[in-house]
Order: sequence, then C-alpha cells, then structure tokens
Amino acid sequence: MSAANSSAANSGYICYTCGKSFKSEYILNEHKEKNHMVIKNLKCDQCYKLFGTKKSLSNHIRRHTAKKYDCVTCGKHFISKVLLTVHIEEHNKFIHEGVNLLTCNRCNIEFFSFKDMINHNKYYHSK
Repeated sequence: MSAANSSAANSGYICYTCGKSFKSEYILNEHKEKNHMVIKNLKCDQCYKLFGTKKSLSNHIRRHTAKKYDCVTCGKHFISKVLLTVHIEEHNKFIHEGVNLLTCNRCNIEFFSFKDMINHNKYYHSK
C-alpha cells in the first residue's frame, strides 16, 4: 500500500479528487481513469449522457435496452431483480421507521436520499 493510502487503510483507498472510498487500489485506479482522467466524448444517443470509454457507454446503453423491473410503489425502473429488491427494502425501511421521503419540487417524484434527488434534477430538469 502506498504512503498516500496508508492513512486511509481502515476506510479503503481514497480518491483525492472527489473523496470517494474504494476497497482496492485496482478499483480506485479504474475509478480515476473512468471519471477523472478521460475526456468524455462518447454520447448516448438516447439520453445524451457523455462517457469516456466505449465500455462505459455500452454498459450504460444496456440500461435503456435491458428488461426493466418496475417498483409497484413508486414506478422507478431497474435493470435487475436484485436492484429492485434492494430498492423495495429501502421503501420498507422508510415506511417502518417513519422517515419522510424527499420530493422533487418540479414533478413531485419522491426520493430516499438527497443524492438521488440531485441526480434526478440534473438529468431531468437541467435541460
């Protein structure tokens, strides 16, 4: 482990550009290449999001074309049953703990986290 990462040994490998933590140096380096060192000039034809590698773009395009699993509570779409199950567990957690969801002030969609609401606004209301 490098000296830069030794202080973060207990919490993983830290990206000093964005502050995210990773379990391995390999995953950290992959993150840096994908997010901080590549010019994002490959555009998705469906949503116009930009990507730095063909692999990232093709993985993203699968989200548009893959079978979708819908949450019956909120209508959110998922590309796998596993992700839908995790999402439903979040619904149940919030219902049982009495936590209020965050609501988009433009379209009234509800979110579990502030980060999800910010991402929603970025992709659906910034154009």
